[in-house]
Amino acid sequence: MAASPREVKAPERLESCEDAPDEKRCAKEEAKYERCATSGFAGSRCRDSKALHRDQQAFVADCRRADVAQPLPNTCAKAAETVADAYRYCRFVGRSVLWCDRSAMYAACIYRGGGRICAGAAPVYRACQTRSVNGAKIARRFCIEGDIQYQNCRHAYSVGSADLCRPATAVYIDCRPGAGVHVCEKARDDYAKAHYR
Repeated sequence: MAASPREVKAPERLESCEDAPDEKRCAKEEAKYERCATSGFAGSRCRDSKALHRDQQAFVADCRRADVAQPLPNTCAKAAETVADAYRYCRFVGRSVLWCDRSAMYAACIYRGGGRICAGAAPVYRACQTRSVNGAKIARRFCIEGDIQYQNCRHAYSVGSADLCRPATAVYIDCRPGAGVHVCEKARDDYAKAHYR
């Protein structure tokens, strides 16, 4: 049965290789990664694991920077291990960097208490990854902040407000490269209030 246009499928979220669609491949990559981590990612055999480790650390760092938009106590800083695991296991099964960004973002959203709202936030994050403002790609941390802002909007304007909160969050994200969190939250709220029914 196909999903309705309003029903959004949540990104894949792996917590271990046991959850992976290809458990053997995942376990093999995990073992390689662990061996390389033990050696400090030294040597040419560890080049891929070192790159994965660097990418994972960069995502977690951006997620932590996005905590400035988080009014709740469940921050990415507290979920760093969960987010890193989601990113790493996703890569172990051969998914792309962008795919795994989304998987890790979904894990962070769940940790923050977004629940079912997180599936609706996924398209907002995905759209942000492909957009630009004034010709410049939007920084990943602003896309992550957008995920937080989407959750905040949905809580403020009721759970059934996905159609309102997606464009309202886009207003926040477009504002963010040139302004502070509070200015952009006000822009998001102004949009939401003007379009709320």
